[in-house]
Amino acid sequence: FAVGSDKKMKEISENTVNKDYSTGTAALTQVVLSNSGRMLFAGSESGTLRSYKFPLTGEYQEYQAHSAPVSRLAMSYDDNLLLSCGEDGSLFLLDVREKEAR
Repeated sequence: FAVGSDKKMKEISENTVNKDYSTGTAALTQVVLSNSGRMLFAGSESGTLRSYKFPLTGEYQEYQAHSAPVSRLAMSYDDNLLLSCGEDGSLFLLDVREKEAR
């Protein structure tokens, strides 16, 4: 997956864009796929975090986390935590375990 200033998320495999999804009014700055390949998260230029329904349908839930663009996203090795850094200097650790695992 790739994101850019064109306000689209692109699904890429074997050097080819298979699908692209509109991201609405905000450009996404970061995207991360969980190690299990079952969760996809994105950060935006407006400081929001998005949890996309996966496999992708374009549906997502959005949370305001930062007051500036998201500069980095990472998943913990066990897929329990999403780490988000923003240009506002804050770091968020979010519990993102799947409902069945809770």
